[in-house]
Amino acid sequence: MELPKDYTKAQVDELYAWFKQHEDELPESMQVNDCIYCPNLRRSVRSLISITSEHWNHTYFGGQLHCLEEIRAHVLEQQAKKP
Repeated sequence: MELPKDYTKAQVDELYAWFKQHEDELPESMQVNDCIYCPNLRRSVRSLISITSEHWNHTYFGGQLHCLEEIRAHVLEQQAKKP
């Protein structure tokens, strides 16, 4: 997944809405990538949203938004594998 340089407000709002709608479906923990492990995924997602909600348009916070996208991709991948 390539890291975009900038996110639009619409992209960020859609990402937040997805997590709000699927919060109960998040696993307890997740290895997001080789460097990031979240032992309490729901708390981590809430923290990432809290941090980025005020600073979504600052390039410095693109990594946190990208992390949310990675988490969503993993959840969707796991859902697709379920029978």
